[in-house]
Amino acid sequence: MTGLEGFTEIQEDSIPENPLNPVIAAFFCFPKVFGFLFLSSLWLCGPFADRFLEARQRKLFDVSSLRDPTGACILCPRRALQPEIAGMTATRGIVLIIVAAAVASAAAQTQPPAQPLLPKGQMPDLGRPTKHDDQLPLFDFDAYFLGKWTFEWDVPESPISPAGRLEGTTVYTALGGGVYQAVTDATGPTGKFTIKEVIKYQREQKTVSRDVTDSRGFSYTQTGTIGGDLGGFYNIFFESTPFKAAGKSVRIKHNLRAGSPLNYRVATTVSVDGGPFTNYGNPWWRKSQ
Repeated sequence: MTGLEGFTEIQEDSIPENPLNPVIAAFFCFPKVFGFLFLSSLWLCGPFADRFLEARQRKLFDVSSLRDPTGACILCPRRALQPEIAGMTATRGIVLIIVAAAVASAAAQTQPPAQPLLPKGQMPDLGRPTKHDDQLPLFDFDAYFLGKWTFEWDVPESPISPAGRLEGTTVYTALGGGVYQAVTDATGPTGKFTIKEVIKYQREQKTVSRDVTDSRGFSYTQTGTIGGDLGGFYNIFFESTPFKAAGKSVRIKHNLRAGSPLNYRVATTVSVDGGPFTNYGNPWWRKSQ
């Protein structure tokens, strides 16, 4: 004997469903609607409840006695309250205020927190498909670059650096008059290094130049032009003058593609001793603050 004889297992499907479950779920999903309906019912039914209470106090229990000496029904909402009922009305008003405050508090707690506004690209919403003759806004360097960025970059072997991963931060600041500074603090196969750039942007001419000094032992100057398309993408094409790195003559090109003020990508190619330009990676910079 196991002691379990006669035991009947209750099947899950045999448990009746609570008919109030849909109502309870709807209450938690739409607290404002239920709160409004509850307050409305209290407000509409309150005067009639007061008249019934008044009639009860006066021990008026038959229909004929629910009229005053003029023949008017004492249940009419327009009839003034008797002094002994005024206290009940005041209490009802206080209860309504407390319930309204509770409903408002519950509704506020159910609302999701406001999301911070994200920066937008420069291309305006025209409300129609773009046309070939639509004007492209001039590039806004401040809106796209100012602030702190992070990056990761896997580089091949070159005179610039041994093969491996570079990662770090770049901070852009405005110096005034269309001049900017970018400072990159990074770590690579040879350890920590710093790159400092002084950038000059000629907005109306759609040109930009930068003087780059790298703590790994070389420096160079790059000039470039700014182009874009009506989809909101801007491209900056940089090409450097020749410079010496690890005893080699090096030239470097950067094609910077900015899709939004939140990230940009740099396609990089390198030429060594006058040879063809070869791929040096396509790292992303992402805005961190």
